[in-house]
Amino acid sequence: MINFIEVSKAISHALRHEPWLYELELDQEGWVPMEQMLSALHSEKPDWESLQESDLHTMMARSEKQRYEIQDGKIRALYGHSVPGKVTKTSTAPPLDFDSSIGGSMPPAPTNLKGLNRISNDKYAAMGKEFKRFEKLQSM
Repeated sequence: MINFIEVSKAISHALRHEPWLYELELDQEGWVPMEQMLSALHSEKPDWESLQESDLHTMMARSEKQRYEIQDGKIRALYGHSVPGKVTKTSTAPPLDFDSSIGGSMPPAPTNLKGLNRISNDKYAAMGKEFKRFEKLQSM
């Protein structure tokens, strides 16, 4: 059985701190091809020789914190970099399979929650600061 905590720690170390120890080279936005990441993990421990991309998706789904992002056959750490230089991140649009049935509007925000700031009831998605208005996505 794969110990996903150990795998996650190795990936964090590789993507955030010392990629050269794993023979990885991050691009300007911190991305590494998935094939290279898997190859590095396969070399790290005999138990990890059978690791596949689907195992990394499982690892991410089981984690309470979202430490990594996988997109277009590449993986990167989302935060905590100590590598020399600066890792820059560009905003990305929501996935193309984003649920278009909501029609660009959000349901009314709850108003009776104690201790929480009231969420404004407008058309801006409350899914994260990188997402733009839903209507702009429809025009793409």
